[in-house]
Amino acid sequence: MTLEETEADRLEAVERERREQELRRTVQAEPRHLDALIELGMLCFETGRRHEAVGFFEQAVALAPRDAILRCNLGNALAATGRPEAALLHFREAILGDPRLALAHYQYGNALRDLGRDPEAVAAYGLAIGLDPHLAAAERQLAQLLRRLGQVHEAAAAYRRALAIEPDRPVVHFNLGNLLREQGQLEEAAASYRAALRLRPGFAGAACNLGHVCLAQGRFAEAEALYKRALAADPKLVDAARSLTQALEQQGKLGPAISAGEKLVALVENDVPAWVRLGRLYQRHGKPIQALAALRRALALAPADLPALLASMPVLGALERPEEAIAAGRRALAIDPDSGAAASGLWMLLRRACRWREAEALAAKIAGLTDAALAGGSVPDQTPGAFLLASMDGPKLRRIAQAWSTTSLSFPGKPGAAALRRRPLDHKTDRPLRIGYLVEAGSSDLPLIADLCRRHDSSRIEPILFTHGDGAAASPALPEGSVDLSVLRPEIAAQRLADEAIDILVLSDATPGNAAMTIAARKPASLQVAWPGFPGTSGADFIDYVLADAIVAPPQQAGHWSEAICRLPEAHRPILLGEQPLGETPDREREGLPPDRLILAALHPPERIEPALFRLWTELLGALPNAMLWLSAAEPLMAVELRRQAAERGIEPQRLRFAAPRAPVARGPRLALADLVLDSFPANDASLTEEALAMAVPVVALRGRNFASSSSASLLAAAGASDLVAEDLEGYRRIALDLACDPSLRETVKGRLLQAQARAPLFDLARFGRHLEQAYGRMWRHYLAGRAPEAIEILPAVEVQA
Repeated sequence: MTLEETEADRLEAVERERREQELRRTVQAEPRHLDALIELGMLCFETGRRHEAVGFFEQAVALAPRDAILRCNLGNALAATGRPEAALLHFREAILGDPRLALAHYQYGNALRDLGRDPEAVAAYGLAIGLDPHLAAAERQLAQLLRRLGQVHEAAAAYRRALAIEPDRPVVHFNLGNLLREQGQLEEAAASYRAALRLRPGFAGAACNLGHVCLAQGRFAEAEALYKRALAADPKLVDAARSLTQALEQQGKLGPAISAGEKLVALVENDVPAWVRLGRLYQRHGKPIQALAALRRALALAPADLPALLASMPVLGALERPEEAIAAGRRALAIDPDSGAAASGLWMLLRRACRWREAEALAAKIAGLTDAALAGGSVPDQTPGAFLLASMDGPKLRRIAQAWSTTSLSFPGKPGAAALRRRPLDHKTDRPLRIGYLVEAGSSDLPLIADLCRRHDSSRIEPILFTHGDGAAASPALPEGSVDLSVLRPEIAAQRLADEAIDILVLSDATPGNAAMTIAARKPASLQVAWPGFPGTSGADFIDYVLADAIVAPPQQAGHWSEAICRLPEAHRPILLGEQPLGETPDREREGLPPDRLILAALHPPERIEPALFRLWTELLGALPNAMLWLSAAEPLMAVELRRQAAERGIEPQRLRFAAPRAPVARGPRLALADLVLDSFPANDASLTEEALAMAVPVVALRGRNFASSSSASLLAAAGASDLVAEDLEGYRRIALDLACDPSLRETVKGRLLQAQARAPLFDLARFGRHLEQAYGRMWRHYLAGRAPEAIEILPAVEVQA
């Protein structure tokens, strides 16, 4: 306020005081002076002295009981002092005195509204507007009341009529925007908020709610700017502070998001959801200690807060405090026995601790919760990956995967988002196909795909490798022309792919709901293919094909897949034989393995170990006195539990040895220390099988009824070692015992595996690349012919006619 404005206000107050004293003298001299009583009542009302105003208006009404305007003034004063019933009587008298006075009907409606008599208030406002179509105040109040009554379309119409009369009211634009946003009319709501901001640039609420619209539309950078604008106008606007954290997180700006979250909890110290979000941000940013502190603050405020308990479970796991993580899961499930997130999270913790009895008790509950979620059309908390750890039910996996894949479609404008800009399709059949490989930067598949990109026949294939996600620093040397998408939001990454005019996009990991699927959901390429990652269907209608083979995806299982299956001959993937990773040379003594003992390696993540299989492994130890079981030490509780169970079966606990979790030698080279590798089931550990075969170590595997339980069988078949694959547990036991008891047989198998590295299809990347190129060509010809994706069988390269 300027000095001139301050002085003007002071002079106005002085004049008002002078006039009031003059009027009081008049009334003192002449108590029945009507005009003086009315003016005194108005002065008192305007300066907040409502009770005094009532007294002067009552005196005036006593002198002029039929004056409708005077009755309205008294009614207003009574309503302002919290006496709506008394006010109502005077508004009614005003209407009786002048039935055509729109103001009386309007104020009568206000009193009815204050008394909670909403339908009568609506009628009163309607009468007022009928008498005076330009009474904007009545339209505004009618709009608010209709909105409260759930008559949203009528409320919006009333707001618009009010704005047609008085277009320069920012609050009315704001209220209309709120109503439209609640109804999902985001573009119209945004227009209303922008109108409010044009009229009042510092309107914090309008900036904040326009930010909400942008956030809902996925325009995260715009939302961020608007929340900052709102906070500049009102630093204590909690809604803006909370949403700023979310907008920053959505952009992957974890550092700024954490700063915003820290400011939020400073603003609202007892806000439990704010502390939970901050804890999750810390965890995502790799700060589990700070995450735990934030979540403990949330639990101190609300010990039974389910989101805080759920968030604390993975944090405690990351801090290697599994007992506390399990305790948090049990508390969460006790609070909400129907929480799928609590049940699924606790089940995974128990699996990792190899506490199978409690995990199995939870499995039935999780199955029921999953079935209920699927029946209700919602996404179950059980992930497709977790389902595959213990089940081979292909049809159910497809249903779970389809539900999870819908999360990839939750992007702005589905269906209203702006379409990707696309180049016209080149229908020439004599040009190289543009194949895009979308690979997570830290993926173990990246070296293989990078090698294949270099091997592709440039006359047939023009490959481009796209990386996304974290882990770029650990990536191998990439082919020339590779594109890093890691800093781009999904919609921008999809547009970048579309800009490259990719004909076929190959996702190395089509796990339902993951980051790559969120990019692919925008369909940046004409055809999209899953290979070689997730061992099951993606469930997504935007993935056209999956590359597999007849072992992992036989024709009779076509109904288990949402994709058309393109079956490659010989193997669904090859093994890249590279140089031994840098590090120390494997050594039994360093690993705590006796040099003269038979080492059975089962270095699997603990969640992959099934109790029936572990029982069989201990039976093998019982039959092989010189054998030791070499396991992964991924979880602190795992060693204690497995040694306890082994002791119950008469096996000396020290015959179970656990690999150092952070060994200086990579897992693959360490496998050379083993005599035999025992695969997991029903979720095969295909990566361990690959590493063992690369070191020419025999692997005993069990073949199941789906991709996840047959992947090791496929690899062994392509290595010419199908004789190491069993069809049941008894066969698995027999193969393992035969190899364990016969050193010469083991050496023979090792020799075969070494020879396979030079001759078998599993290790022939050039041959595999030709199969891939043939598959891509068949898919593309189907597409150009206008045919829907359908099953394709690729013949071995030697059978392909020139």
